[in-house]
Amino acid sequence: MDWIVIGTGRLGSALQHWLTNAGTPMRAAVSHAKLAAWLKRLPHEPPAVLFLAVPDDALPALARRLAAARRDWRGWCVLHGSGTRPASVLAPLARRSASIASLHPMMTLTRRTPSPRKVVFSIEGDPVAARAARAQIRRWAGQELPLTPQAKAAYHLAATLVGPGAVVNFAAAEAILTHAGLSGPRLRTARAGLVQLLRATAANLEQATATAWTGPWARGDRTTIALQRQQMPSEALQKLYDGLTAACKLVTTGSKKKR
Repeated sequence: MDWIVIGTGRLGSALQHWLTNAGTPMRAAVSHAKLAAWLKRLPHEPPAVLFLAVPDDALPALARRLAAARRDWRGWCVLHGSGTRPASVLAPLARRSASIASLHPMMTLTRRTPSPRKVVFSIEGDPVAARAARAQIRRWAGQELPLTPQAKAAYHLAATLVGPGAVVNFAAAEAILTHAGLSGPRLRTARAGLVQLLRATAANLEQATATAWTGPWARGDRTTIALQRQQMPSEALQKLYDGLTAACKLVTTGSKKKR
């Protein structure tokens, strides 16, 4: 079945790239600027897989617009790419007989489009639309992760802590180094060291969380932890450090349970 993608941002662009490389027929890619014109043609479009690659908050209104533009959605599979919102956000289309589901890649999408191979894709929705999503994941050689609607928010929170959360921690580390007087070549060298450390930590995490657990928190070096806290150049960074220190119990408790 042909695919139509609404949205040409990072997710929409990556999806187009992945679909084309997998040999999946792409009928159209609809940008925000061209949406109104495309909606006028929608009543005459034959069934397809329609993927909504738009911001989460835009999904309810877009679902209503689509449902108003076409009365009969039988044979259509409508997917959205939100990691948090359930498929039921597309209920206006389901009421017009569309099959609905969500399909979300657990992957950071920047200007460089990564390969979908081995990427984990969460799926949640009705059986017909979910089957269409699974078929495409197989073409990409990805990994499917079926979720319930109730689990979606927790799933996306976990991904946010590891993806964007790591970026926040890295930016905090850069700010601390800059505040300490590092600049130019020294700052670039320190930054390269942080990237190397991040890669090594990720490699250790592939084995187990406990394997990657090192440093003063793991050793319980209270004096070092107190000295580190004093180096925080702002109240916001102190709160970040305090939160991370408190969250260390999650790692230590998990390590003890596995022994």
